[in-house]
Amino acid sequence: MVQSSPRNCLSKSRHRSKTSNRNDPSSIHRSLTSTERSTLKAFRMFRVTPGVLLCFHGTELKQRQSSLIALTDKGLLMPERFPGAYSLTEEGYAVMISAS
Repeated sequence: MVQSSPRNCLSKSRHRSKTSNRNDPSSIHRSLTSTERSTLKAFRMFRVTPGVLLCFHGTELKQRQSSLIALTDKGLLMPERFPGAYSLTEEGYAVMISAS
């Protein structure tokens, strides 16, 4: 059985990210749940930068749905029109990099 994984849509986001310098990215990273950190690792694995879509599908999307919503609520991700597609905000990118 082939395991599904995120696909990089290689498309620029139509959204402008909201930059917030209120919090230190490393402190935000420490406050994330393990599933939220795992989801950000997927973006790092595909070397996604702000405004580039990463597409989740199938079981991968179902497993990560709650963390994608939570990261969106925290202003780290931006949902896109394409089903299962998300892009990093500038703040989300900084948090992802701080986890390295």
